[in-house]
Amino acid sequence: MGGAVNVITLHQENAMNKSSSLIKRLVTLENNEFIKPLLDDCDDPVLGDIQDIPKICHNIQEDWKDVGLNRMSSWHLMQCIKRRLRGKVDGSIENHAGQIDILVTGCEVSLWLAEQFVSDLQKCFPKLYVKAVSSNKLLGLFGQELSMPTIGFPYSQKGMDLKDPIVLIISHSGGTFAPLACSNLLQSFSSSIFAVCSEWDTQVGKQLRSIYSGGLDLLTSRIFSTEVGVRPAEPCSISVVATHQLLTNIFEHICMTILSDPNFRYVTGSIINERDLQTLERLNVDNIKALERIVGVDRKGTVLHDKLLHKEVELRAAGDVWSEHILENAKAYIMTFIYIVVTVTIGYPLISGLADAAGLRDERYYYITRFFDSLIYFWLPQINVMILRIIQGRNKRHRMVGRTVVIGDPCPWVAQSAEAFLSKIFACSYSIAGLNVLSGNPADHLVHRHTHRVVRGSLLVCGRPDGRLTALTTLEASTCLAVNQASSIQSIGGTCESITIGHNKSKLPLSAKAIFLESFRPQFLCEKLLVESEVKSADMSLTATGNLKVTPSAFSEAPKDFREKFATSDKGDSLNASQRLRMLITSGDALNTSQRLKTLITRRGSAQAQATSGNDDGLDSTSHRSSAALIGAYANMEKEARSKASKVGDHNKFDIDAIIEEMIKERKGVDKYRKIFEEIDADGSGELDFDEFVEAYKRINPDVSLSQLEQMFKEADLDGGGTLDFDEFVELAKLPQVEVLGKLSVKNRDDRGLAQVMPSKERYFGEELLKTAPKGTGAFLMSQSQHLVMELYESRIASMQRFVAMTVMFHQMGSRVQNFFPNISFGYLGYRMDRTHSIMRIATTASPVSGADVRDRMVELLLRHKIQKAVTLFSRKYVEWRNVKYGVNRSHNEPAVSPPNRALPVYKLMGGAVNVITLHQENAMNKSSSLIKRLVTLENNEFIKPLLDDCDDPVLGDIQDIPKICHNIQEDWKDVGLNRMSSWHLMQCIKRRLRGKVDGSIENHAGQIDILVTGCEVSLWLAEQFVSDLQKCFPKLYVKAVSSNKLLGLFGQELSMPTIGFPYSQKGMDLKDPIVLIISHSGGTFAPLACSNLLQSFSSSIFAVCSEWDTQVGKQLRSIYSGGLDLLTSRIFSTEVGVRPAEPCSISVVATHQLLTNIFEHICMTILSDPNFRYVTGSIINERDLQTLERLNVDNIKALERIVGVDRKGTVLHDKLLHKEVELRAAGDVWSEHILENAKAYIMTFIYIVVTVTIGYPLISGLADAAGLRDERYYYITRFFDSLIYFWLPQINVMILRIIQGRNKRHRMVGRTVVIGDPCPWVAQSAEAFLSKIFACSYSIAGLNVLSGNPADHLVHRHTHRVVRGSLLVCGRPDGRLTALTTLEASTCLAVNQASSIQSIGGTCESITIGHNKSKLPLSAKAIFLESFRPQFLCEKLLVESEVKSADMSLTATGNLKVTPSAFSEAPKDFREKFATSDKGDSLNASQRLRMLITSGDALNTSQRLKTLITRRGSAQAQATSGNDDGLDSTSHRSSAALIGAYANMEKEARSKASKVGDHNKFDIDAIIEEMIKERKGVDKYRKIFEEIDADGSGELDFDEFVEAYKRINPDVSLSQLEQMFKEADLDGGGTLDFDEFVELAKLPQVEVLGKLSVKNRDDRGLAQVMPSKERYFGEELLKTAPKGTGAFLMSQSQHLVMELYESRIASMQRFVAMTVMFHQMGSRVQNFFPNISFGYLGYRMDRTHSIMRIATTASPVSGADVRDRMVELLLRHKIQKAVTLFSRKYVEWRNVKYGVNRSRGNTPLSEKSE
Repeated sequence: MGGAVNVITLHQENAMNKSSSLIKRLVTLENNEFIKPLLDDCDDPVLGDIQDIPKICHNIQEDWKDVGLNRMSSWHLMQCIKRRLRGKVDGSIENHAGQIDILVTGCEVSLWLAEQFVSDLQKCFPKLYVKAVSSNKLLGLFGQELSMPTIGFPYSQKGMDLKDPIVLIISHSGGTFAPLACSNLLQSFSSSIFAVCSEWDTQVGKQLRSIYSGGLDLLTSRIFSTEVGVRPAEPCSISVVATHQLLTNIFEHICMTILSDPNFRYVTGSIINERDLQTLERLNVDNIKALERIVGVDRKGTVLHDKLLHKEVELRAAGDVWSEHILENAKAYIMTFIYIVVTVTIGYPLISGLADAAGLRDERYYYITRFFDSLIYFWLPQINVMILRIIQGRNKRHRMVGRTVVIGDPCPWVAQSAEAFLSKIFACSYSIAGLNVLSGNPADHLVHRHTHRVVRGSLLVCGRPDGRLTALTTLEASTCLAVNQASSIQSIGGTCESITIGHNKSKLPLSAKAIFLESFRPQFLCEKLLVESEVKSADMSLTATGNLKVTPSAFSEAPKDFREKFATSDKGDSLNASQRLRMLITSGDALNTSQRLKTLITRRGSAQAQATSGNDDGLDSTSHRSSAALIGAYANMEKEARSKASKVGDHNKFDIDAIIEEMIKERKGVDKYRKIFEEIDADGSGELDFDEFVEAYKRINPDVSLSQLEQMFKEADLDGGGTLDFDEFVELAKLPQVEVLGKLSVKNRDDRGLAQVMPSKERYFGEELLKTAPKGTGAFLMSQSQHLVMELYESRIASMQRFVAMTVMFHQMGSRVQNFFPNISFGYLGYRMDRTHSIMRIATTASPVSGADVRDRMVELLLRHKIQKAVTLFSRKYVEWRNVKYGVNRSHNEPAVSPPNRALPVYKLMGGAVNVITLHQENAMNKSSSLIKRLVTLENNEFIKPLLDDCDDPVLGDIQDIPKICHNIQEDWKDVGLNRMSSWHLMQCIKRRLRGKVDGSIENHAGQIDILVTGCEVSLWLAEQFVSDLQKCFPKLYVKAVSSNKLLGLFGQELSMPTIGFPYSQKGMDLKDPIVLIISHSGGTFAPLACSNLLQSFSSSIFAVCSEWDTQVGKQLRSIYSGGLDLLTSRIFSTEVGVRPAEPCSISVVATHQLLTNIFEHICMTILSDPNFRYVTGSIINERDLQTLERLNVDNIKALERIVGVDRKGTVLHDKLLHKEVELRAAGDVWSEHILENAKAYIMTFIYIVVTVTIGYPLISGLADAAGLRDERYYYITRFFDSLIYFWLPQINVMILRIIQGRNKRHRMVGRTVVIGDPCPWVAQSAEAFLSKIFACSYSIAGLNVLSGNPADHLVHRHTHRVVRGSLLVCGRPDGRLTALTTLEASTCLAVNQASSIQSIGGTCESITIGHNKSKLPLSAKAIFLESFRPQFLCEKLLVESEVKSADMSLTATGNLKVTPSAFSEAPKDFREKFATSDKGDSLNASQRLRMLITSGDALNTSQRLKTLITRRGSAQAQATSGNDDGLDSTSHRSSAALIGAYANMEKEARSKASKVGDHNKFDIDAIIEEMIKERKGVDKYRKIFEEIDADGSGELDFDEFVEAYKRINPDVSLSQLEQMFKEADLDGGGTLDFDEFVELAKLPQVEVLGKLSVKNRDDRGLAQVMPSKERYFGEELLKTAPKGTGAFLMSQSQHLVMELYESRIASMQRFVAMTVMFHQMGSRVQNFFPNISFGYLGYRMDRTHSIMRIATTASPVSGADVRDRMVELLLRHKIQKAVTLFSRKYVEWRNVKYGVNRSRGNTPLSEKSE
């Protein structure tokens, strides 16, 4: 205690002699050396930020070399990491899926940088548990009493193991609310908290300085500073780059720390080495020069010389071109204004003036010329736009409306940060020059998510990885393919305009421009080898021409420096002509010999110059090769290298004999190692010391030096015992030489001895590796050891350069647009691009948690944490003293481990496979064509749904079929159909997997995957929600959702495609026969289809969710063979949706989600069936939760019927039941009017212009003439006002429409933006995809921009700066009436209010909320309340009862009141009948009646109150019967904020009663100590009971003893319940419980004990089935069986998990369907408008997009044939490996029996590990 006070008194705040808590939170600005001074005012803060980038990055690098605060923080961080890893080494830290070793958190841009940082760390150390979590989610989970669930994300309080993890908070400003609050909150969970900020003394820094954990800790630093300081510009550039740069340095030092100890490398699964770090540091240092060239300013802040500015000039030129696209409408309107004012004022339009000048003054020409003049007036803006395009040479087929910029980059943080930057640049621009910004990953989802929005005129900028490197070649090819796909989608001959930015100098044929960046780095080994291979090719080519001589003219035209260097070789020897020719590279057959030599010499000279300068311009022929060409070249080199390495000839890779030969050779190698080991191990100990190891290894590889062997020995000797056993020796001997050399340490300390990653000094990366490599080590295969550092180069260096390049280009765009308006308005108009409409930066969290609340919560948690440590310490010392005094034996019987499953079937490897194939339908067709085998039979195929009849509106048909399809899925699940067969098969696979986890044969580590779920776009989003729900229910189960495109990139081709920004890699993903679930709601999408082929090489447990049974995916999965029984099982789950022609997906999404709910329930039921399964998965769900979920699932159908207006039989509902659909469609009608207003206004404008110009009487002139004002002095005045009307006529007409329709008059008059928000990610994402496809083909005058976000996390920060007056926001609200969802709804509502409060000229966005809680937000335009048709949960019932109690107390104070007849007469009849008696049939008097009433407000008099109460009570009674929640209780109309208060009070009261220590302040330390001491006494009580019952002192209790013991703790539990509890706790099945197991069960809250008790989950036929709950309210049975004294409200909290599942599986589906109904109405109105007003001439179909056909979701250059080839090779190797292993095992067993070999560790012929 005292020490902490001393620390606080030393803080600067206390020196101010002010006790105000506000004062203590302030940061001193004056005389504070840790605060950067504010920058001087400048005209362009954004430009200043960009130009400071090289300087700041250089300063960070230089600062890192000194012993400053960054290095002090780094030293402290490294000590924490070492302490954590020591715990993993000694086993004190358990490995499971919920564990977190390093937690990185932040918001928006900071979070994206954190995700990239975590991805890189996870790839380098696959077994390390590193997580990046949004600060908003952490606050929601832990920062308030009522936890906020993270729907769609696998995080929960119980599932996240926050036992003193290392925490890194990233906040590039240092004062953002959510990270700041987390720096407070997380002190309760960890003492190892660090932060990355913009300067040292920030709000976050002040919080972290308050941490105290020991004397030495006071001297350490916890802050990493970028030294950027406060930057006023809101578009973030320098702060993003500087934070990324600093994280690179931190990353290097974390890697260096882990690599310093072999044990650390082992437990983290390290695949990086010190040489990789040196390479990365060299790239890091060289990066500064590249940044200087991009921004045009050097590291000292000086503008570069003009000769060095060409790259910046090129980027700004591209920005200028795109700014012209954006400004064309503004310029055209100015030209229009001038033309109209002049021609109308003087009375001579163009055609009429020309006719008059030509003498055509006859009346018959008058109206004709006037009519054509009217057409010119109407189309004048478009005519002027076309004139501008012709003059400027721009594309003339682009749309003439606001532009859309799509930003793509395979590195997610680049695309996301660039999107944020550009959207903020244009946040305040005038609507005539507005910009819509989207982003995506071209190597994954950009094609599927955005190409249907790519229309002519869209602007696409895409970053390209450096494909010259083997690790990145396929990634660049994937990116280029995505750009080509987007650029090939045409409309009226026009498409998007694309620009690529990257390092590989190969322009795409379909892109408008390619900008190539300079990287200033040495070559990697693969590049050098490719050049050498081309030299060899050139030599062979030129040799064929004869003994050629190089002519003098060829040399005279070469560069001078080349001619001087080319005369001699590198060693100084003179070169003859032949030798010179060997150095040349051919440049094409089109050139003659002399020209070829001239070109080659010139290129060689450029390469020589580059080798000296370090610049890669003209480096080699790889610089101008396309990625496709590079893939071919590298693939050929790899094939040749592997052929040489295997020494088995250049055989076909699918030659089974060659593969067997290769694998037998590998097996012989192990026998060779055994022979060597046994010969050297003379004493037969089974271990080798160092000298013996050297002798043994020298026999395998004589070229390795003694020092290298010494390092290798230390690396392999993990336990430090000085010896290696056979397994460790073989593991090291089998390593490729590349990896062995990579593991050898290199110097990573500077001259001062300071730990420092030293930059590589190699001329090319890999030079030292080649020098130290033993003879025979393949150079190209060795270059593949650099793949990891190539990926790090992409994620840490090259990606940064592309981002900076984009900011330069985007700044130029924004600057040109910003400066245009003051220039043309003489300074009157203008805006600042460094500001947004939000005026001030909005707090990034939408969670209703103030800083004070978080601090209060932190104080409570911290107090408990400290007291718990003290109590634990005292308890440990007491136990030690008692053990010594009384000689207590502390040993306990170890729980038995379940035996391995020996009943696995024996796999047939050869003949059996053929038998399976002969039974397939494809082979019965008697056709050998491979194409025929891939076809699906359409005729007479009962497993294919017939195509639907043609209809006018396929989208509407899909929506109306939703209840029918969902009902059919549920009904089908109850029968023994193919879905249930697939389910049975899946459950067997899950049981087999879990048995492996129980018996320990499956290892737990971060890279492990138990269940892998994959899909694309919508299917992937549904998969992510499914995985999130599974992970929450079973926190220790390793479940992953991975994009099919990423799996294809990683495993589907010879050159693997890295997943930058995602923690997936070939070495990091443990795909050892996982359970795979492929989700493809169509069943034929390319990437999932290819995965169904590919993953057969990794798993035999593959299943798929498709739209029907016989799909392409289904055909692939039927080819899997794993035993006889497998022929009878099914692998396909079908939604039975069939083929749906409409591209906007609604029914397929809902049906897939519905089917996944059923699968989810059966997976849960399977795991819950075995206590061992529950234990290894950490199960927190129980059977009662499943029954509740199934009841909600069944009742959901009725809710869906009301939403779509059609019942489950396909019949339209009665009008009385259609009110919800009508309300949704009415909302859609209103928003369609917003979209159509410009089209209608233009029609009105057209009519006015044609009429008034043709007759020659505009409005003002006509009125003046009618009034007799024909004097010439009035003529020009009236004409001038008429010209203004003509110019502003569209806007005038829009305003007229708004007045007539009663819509907001302050909205912008341009294309609308719809922002979709929902706290369930799949809803917002799927609704965005649906709406964007609905409007994909709409005319530009009725176009729509669609965005989506999570209102409980990033929607506020990512989208509110784009929310301008006229934006349309629709947001789904969770059902906040449930305690688990109350804070989530409050968070959502706060986000909506924040967005709706941002004003511009008094206008803001128009928002609609959709949800179940009937409480309208004051700032929203409309609230749509859905009916859920479900029983109440226990919390709702208790809240009603608490209000009844409150009503009783309130009415009692008024005296003995009587209920008047009038009060009852106005109540519902059914209520009056039921109200006369109680539930037991007794008559009720007035007093008893009053006790049942709920007060409705003090403003009403007594009689009115009673009338209202009776009416509401009657509605509740009616609802209890019908199951509908309309008018359920007072919770239905409470806001989420009011519900939070009510539930918090109820929880406080319940906990107060439960603790029986009074209603004390939660921060009263004495009360907390009293509570914790009581808990400790409880353990002592259990110990006493246990010892008394355990008469024989065995330390275990059998069932009878357990019953006797537990009855003393809780006498109200029944014998049957105790029996189930005993079985639950007895994991080993031994029939006894030890003390720890007994205490664990005794300490469980009664709620959890009751929840674990089994309920019946089989139907009347005995079929395993989740039975729906039959309770009147959820929790009814729980209350009945609860022992006395169990708090009802605390018991209701046991339902929190099922409430979250209700939100994610049921309520979210209803909101999505409601959105599709509303959006369909919008689209339908807009679609039908154009044919109606054009008599059918105009029109489009909203069920189609511009892409014409559905584009394959992958942009990876991997065809289906390539994937199958890869699969065949992998599958062959897999099967042969199993065969070899089987033969080896049998041989060893035979040899052991024959020769009587002892299988002890030292003498075993072949260890289990080696097998």
